[in-house]
Amino acid sequence: FAVVPWKTFFEDELPVGTPPVDVVMDSSCGHVFTFELEGHNATLLSDGSDVHPPDYDDVYVVGPFADFAQEICEYTLTVYPTVSYVDQFYTNNPKYYMAVVLAIFVATCLAFLVFDCLIQRRQK
Repeated sequence: FAVVPWKTFFEDELPVGTPPVDVVMDSSCGHVFTFELEGHNATLLSDGSDVHPPDYDDVYVVGPFADFAQEICEYTLTVYPTVSYVDQFYTNNPKYYMAVVLAIFVATCLAFLVFDCLIQRRQK
């Protein structure tokens, strides 16, 4: 770990203002470490363990890192969202859209019932 300046691989990878993500590096030699990337900054969170939020164990992107160096140690890079990353994309908009569609459906049903009553009354 001391020989490879891992932080330089991760700095300046995300645009400024991008919410943080956790990057877990796992090697076939048994070394694991975690970086947090936020904008142009990379911060080492843990050297020796995976410390990403366990709530997001099922939400990740994984891929090989440095495929050309397989004879030494094969590294796998896994990117997990953080709480602030997920919070940025959570909105109540789907609830509002559902309410509008439901209101249109109810209004259409009421208009049909009123029309049906008027037609029945006219035919009597």
